[in-house]
Amino acid sequence: MQGKQYDKTGCLKEAYAAFTVLDRHESEIEADFKSRGGQEISNLLVHKVTINSFTLKGNTAVVMETQSLHSNMHGVTADGKDHAESLKLANNVYRDVWVRSTQGWLQQSGTQLK
Repeated sequence: MQGKQYDKTGCLKEAYAAFTVLDRHESEIEADFKSRGGQEISNLLVHKVTINSFTLKGNTAVVMETQSLHSNMHGVTADGKDHAESLKLANNVYRDVWVRSTQGWLQQSGTQLK
């Protein structure tokens, strides 16, 4: 995906695909955990965005950001012990270009760099 540019629809499709993968992996982990007698599963999905830099020139802003997506699962094993598992799905760098218009700031493009 490196270097790929997304419009708004493309960004939504990528987000949907990532959440679909996450749901599948969480379901597999939860089923495996429960098959070993685990119980009381709780999931925490974390999507973190870190802005690395922001450059404003006229009506154009360029934002460099890192996005990470992971899931933390907590439960209790059959013998009553606490258990935690973490699933890292993504850690990517993006370059987004925003343009100020009469409608406010609109994203012109997003490019996954890494």
